Amino acid sequence: MPGSMDTAGVPMSTANSPAFQQPFATPSPFYNSVASTSVGSPAFRCGCNLVLRFLAFCFSFAAVVAVVATSDRDDDDNYGRAGCETAPSSFRHSPEFRYWISATIISSLYSALQLCKGIRDIAFRGSIISDKMSDYITSFLDQIVAYLLLSSSSVVVLATKHIKSKSFKSVLIVSNCFSIIAFLVVASCTFLSCHNVYKRIIW
Repeated sequence: MPGSMDTAGVPMSTANSPAFQQPFATPSPFYNSVASTSVGSPAFRCGCNLVLRFLAFCFSFAAVVAVVATSDRDDDDNYGRAGCETAPSSFRHSPEFRYWISATIISSLYSALQLCKGIRDIAFRGSIISDKMSDYITSFLDQIVAYLLLSSSSVVVLATKHIKSKSFKSVLIVSNCFSIIAFLVVASCTFLSCHNVYKRIIW
């Protein structure tokens, strides 16, 4: 009927008009507004992602360099001594340390790759592959790298107890702390990447 009202007191003709209806739009990763620098915006999340990737690379790389450099020095000092033909302070002769070194190197390379990708995406305002595929791949790889760092750091904590060299043991403890910090940073990156995938699923 003309002039009929709905339960909220709004005329039916007005309520059914396109101007009155406000449909929810799917957010675009390239959406820019006045509040694009606010917390939770794509620009803010992109900046946080770059910072986290840089920190993950720094801590992973520092852990690798410290252990490899100290191990090479201890190999030269212990080589040729009685009972030290194979230096016990070298990571080369321990599968636990080799696994830890491999996981940390993978974390360094992966973080550097993601950092370069993030800088490239900002510079050229787009990614090499589609954003959807990039989010899924990044989320998957982040979880793998985080698992490698966590498992290898746990193994090294147990293997460090059997190290006789006090200097090398101290370096291992510090380097493993760097590795654990790198895990926390990568875990934060995993949270952000999973958040992007979750948004795509629910939208």
